[in-house]
Amino acid sequence: MKNGALNNAQLHLEQEHKKVATLLKRIESLDFMDQRVILLVKELENHKTMLSESSKCQLRLKQQMLNCAWNLTSTAESLKNCLGENEYTCRQMETSLVVQVENEVTLEQEKECILSIDKKVQENPNLSMVTEQATIQKEKHWKHW
Repeated sequence: MKNGALNNAQLHLEQEHKKVATLLKRIESLDFMDQRVILLVKELENHKTMLSESSKCQLRLKQQMLNCAWNLTSTAESLKNCLGENEYTCRQMETSLVVQVENEVTLEQEKECILSIDKKVQENPNLSMVTEQATIQKEKHWKHW
């Protein structure tokens, strides 16, 4: 009976030994899984950090884009105003040039008229009185301008 009890105890010990070995393997497996979970959590935290930084960068870029758009709009508006001012100045200059040309034509006509009168006066001394009257009328005309 001792042998039987010894055999039973040994069999029971072997079974317990197998259970312990199985449990040790499960513990090792769980330890590996725990380490894997820790690594995955760290990786997740890194991804969260990268996402946060990326979002901040995206917001900065969006703000920069809005600033650039505002600057472009402001510059376009300024250029539009300058163009309007330049067009107005050009119209004034054109008007001034037209008046200047008209004045030059009038002066040339007056000059030709005076030369013609001078020539007639030189040819006929009696016309000096007419010349004086013409000169007076011209002076009145120029004062009107």
